[in-house]
Amino acid sequence: MNCIGRPQELFARHFFEGAHWHAAKVNTYTKQRFEAQNPEITGYDACYSAGACIEMFIYGTIILYNPIDLIQGKSKKKQRADRQTLTNLVNGTINIENLINIQADNAGTLLHTVMQIWFNNSSTDSGIGMIMKNLLAARNDVVHRNHLVNDPNYTIAQYCVFRDYIRNNFTPSSLEYQSLFNADFYNNSAMVELLKIQIASNKNDFNSIKDTIDFQRKYIDKIGNIKSANYHFLEDNKSEKHASQKTTIDQCPICEFPCFMTEQYNGIATAWLGEPNNSSSTLITYLNYKNGKRLSTKILECPACGLTWTDDTLSYYKEIGTLKPMIAAIDTKNIKSIKTQILNLVADLLNNSNNNLNQYTSPTHA
Repeated sequence: MNCIGRPQELFARHFFEGAHWHAAKVNTYTKQRFEAQNPEITGYDACYSAGACIEMFIYGTIILYNPIDLIQGKSKKKQRADRQTLTNLVNGTINIENLINIQADNAGTLLHTVMQIWFNNSSTDSGIGMIMKNLLAARNDVVHRNHLVNDPNYTIAQYCVFRDYIRNNFTPSSLEYQSLFNADFYNNSAMVELLKIQIASNKNDFNSIKDTIDFQRKYIDKIGNIKSANYHFLEDNKSEKHASQKTTIDQCPICEFPCFMTEQYNGIATAWLGEPNNSSSTLITYLNYKNGKRLSTKILECPACGLTWTDDTLSYYKEIGTLKPMIAAIDTKNIKSIKTQILNLVADLLNNSNNNLNQYTSPTHA
């Protein structure tokens, strides 16, 4: 394998982490069988995890060798965008938002690429390729048909053959080996590590162009866009009695200038966690799909450096730090006052060579 960059290796590791998690489930199943324990994991559970482990293993392997092979098609707009995201990754440029939403081809198709990498022969009709294909099929049977063609123990025996193949053909330091045999493999999330690298790179990019940015124009435009978006969201959802939208001002984790966190939902539901009237209950808020696409309930946007993060990236950022509040909330009915307040804040930051932002932090922001 050619020498690869740290971002590419980390993105591969993300999928090998998934393989590791599912492998642990299968190991629990085989252990409880050997020790005649009461089943913590059923045969169906184990077969599902065995197939899911193979799927994660396939994605991780391809990313290690050539991530662009995840996207076999080239014609559709989404495929072209995904290929560009993966090309950027190979060249060391990370965009977590785009990486999270890569639409890779199905694992059964990509298994042929793995066979080509391992054996210079794409056939999956015999040997380890056939076994991996069978495990993928068993996983699909459990998920989609609630049925297994073979006894679960036979399927798990095939997984053990796959596991021994990895044990005997990969070095203990490899991601392939580590994901199946190192109990401590999952210590730090690879995606969190990728985000740390992205943040550091984005900081450098911002500092290199900071003197050329028209901050006032960018903030005026963004405030206007937020006012318009808030209005249209509430208008579009005025029949939804629980629709809500809130925008607050936080310190951008990239450039440390004010950024806008918008949270919105148009649905609410509650349910008992156990027996009705005799257990705790849970409350969820959600945002309905629009044109068949999942919408993010949170979006963080910075006019200064161009940062745009949605729920997915924000969930990884929680492992790195917390957003620092600057202004508690925007009252869209009094946007003129907020605009003046933000522009004054930006001006002060530009004039403060040390960018000491502590004096602007509001402890009351929830």
